[in-house]
Amino acid sequence: MRNLLLACLIVSNMIALAQKIETDLEKYTLKPERFIDKVEIFVGPSLSFNYGNKFLKNYRDDLLENKRLPKVGFSFGAGVYHSVKKYFDINARLFFEKKGSKAELNVPFIPDGNRYIINSEYTYNYLTIQLIPRVLIGIKRKFSLKFGGYYSILKTIKGFESAFDTQGLV
Repeated sequence: MRNLLLACLIVSNMIALAQKIETDLEKYTLKPERFIDKVEIFVGPSLSFNYGNKFLKNYRDDLLENKRLPKVGFSFGAGVYHSVKKYFDINARLFFEKKGSKAELNVPFIPDGNRYIINSEYTYNYLTIQLIPRVLIGIKRKFSLKFGGYYSILKTIKGFESAFDTQGLV
């Protein structure tokens, strides 16, 4: 296993340092091309509003109230950029995401008139691979247009539910 890791590191280092030499006719100088132009490391928060779950819609009438609540998550990872042409490059990313859902359901108990509150909170951990071609726009290439896809693998799910009544009897 250690030898395989060492071989992968050596090969990736050789690829990253490989240069294609072209003659620049105007200046007669060598112009190196890099396999990886930029490396990025990113971290940031995310906010989930539970709109993807059709069974947890916000609903309210005289007897029942169901609320979807926002759930805070985060993502972190690393990415690389590889230039294909002067105005076109490819961005590849690998990152970890933590998302979730949070809901509160208020249900009346008919015989004694108490309202029961059921809270649920779920956390989903994803590993995501993303490949995004990028087109640079403008003379100075300050703007870009990105389009691409990603593949996400759900790694773990954790859930918690609690129920209690408004008078604290359950």
